[in-house]
Amino acid sequence: MKITKAHIHAVEFPLKEPFIISYATYPNMPAIIVKLETDTGLVGYGEAVPDEHVTGEQVAGSV
Repeated sequence: MKITKAHIHAVEFPLKEPFIISYATYPNMPAIIVKLETDTGLVGYGEAVPDEHVTGEQVAGSV
């Protein structure tokens, strides 16, 4: 089995209430959605939330 396609999308999910932590308030949550397809027809999805303060990563650098 081999991965034949990878689709990467940057999205922002609106939150019902802002997410408040010590260094920021987030009214929306940015995320990366990945869809992988294989030569056998399998499809898988993944999601990650790059947070510069936690991982050093940004959404713009992840896509």
